[in-house]
Amino acid sequence: MGLFERNPDVAVAVGDTLPPVEATLRWPATLAPVDLTDASVVFVMTERATGILRLVGECTLVSAPDGQVRYDWQSVDTAIPGDYDAVFEVTAEDGGKMTIPNTDQKLLVRITGDLGDRVAPVVQAQAGVAMGGASAP
Repeated sequence: MGLFERNPDVAVAVGDTLPPVEATLRWPATLAPVDLTDASVVFVMTERATGILRLVGECTLVSAPDGQVRYDWQSVDTAIPGDYDAVFEVTAEDGGKMTIPNTDQKLLVRITGDLGDRVAPVVQAQAGVAMGGASAP
C-alpha cells in the first residue's frame, strides 16, 4: 500500500463469499437514510485502474424504510484480485435513478490473493496427510 493510499472499505480474498457487503444508503445533503420502499438496488463494481465493469448484482433490501441493503457475494464476483470502485444504484418505483455514493470517492473494494490454496497443502503435509486425503506412512 502506498504512503497516501486509503484503506479499503470492503476487503475479501479471491473466491470468498463472506462477509456480505452491508450498507445504509443515505441522502448526501442530510445523511438521512433513503427510504427504499418499492425501489430496487444493485451493487456495481468496476476495476479501479481501467474502469472496466466487473459486477452488477442485485441487493437484498434488509430494511427498506431505513435504507439498509446487503449484497451477497458469489464466488465469481471475487475471482480476480485487485482494487475496485463500487457504488449502489437505486431505481425508484417511478424509474428515477440515484447513485450512492455520488461523489468522486467511490467505495474501495480490495480483493486479495487467496493464501488458503497455498497454505492447505503445507498444513496437510505437516499433519502427515498425503495428497488425496490418505495418511502418510
